[in-house]
Amino acid sequence: MDGKIKGIRKRVEKSFKLFFDKKGFTIVEVMLVVMIILLAIIPLMNIFIQSKKDAAAALQRTQAVFLAQSILEEYKAKDFESIADTSDTKMIGNHSYTYKVKVKNYEENLKQINVIVEYEEFGRTKSLELTTLKSKR
Repeated sequence: MDGKIKGIRKRVEKSFKLFFDKKGFTIVEVMLVVMIILLAIIPLMNIFIQSKKDAAAALQRTQAVFLAQSILEEYKAKDFESIADTSDTKMIGNHSYTYKVKVKNYEENLKQINVIVEYEEFGRTKSLELTTLKSKR
């Protein structure tokens, strides 16, 4: 029994010497580790880049919605007879937003107000539209 344990012990020590008795790493081992790390990092970098683009697009959409809402609020506060079509361009941060206000007589004492905001997002024109009704008091 004692001989079996000594034999197992020698084999275990020999196995550990293969891993821990070296003086350094070979160039192949270093290159293999670098390749494994790169294969893990590249997809993560793509995820970060895409999430940054998505956050920028969400910011632009939010600013466009806020602009449209503020224009609608201005028109709701105006006198019924003074409401008319307009268009303009506003800069918010370093982004340009063009808006058009279209007013349509809905009924005798009711007007429909449409605000259309257009902006550039990564080279493509995006737009959103908000609508409300204003009655004569």
